[in-house]
Amino acid sequence: MLYTRVHWNVSWVESFSFGDKLFILAHVSATISLAFFITEAWHFQIYWYIFMFCNALPELLEIFMIWKRRIMRL
Repeated sequence: MLYTRVHWNVSWVESFSFGDKLFILAHVSATISLAFFITEAWHFQIYWYIFMFCNALPELLEIFMIWKRRIMRL
């Protein structure tokens, strides 16, 4: 039997910057957390922690990155 090694092409991962990877990770973790929030009937205050760490914090980082690029361009 001929053994062939499977070579996974992960070059698409390298095309994202660190900030993009952080945003993707934040949104994936928010999706998983919200799925548990709905199915496990967590207390409603936990939603705000999920929102803060998985949406608001990456958004503030994105605003900072945009602001930094504008300052550097001037």
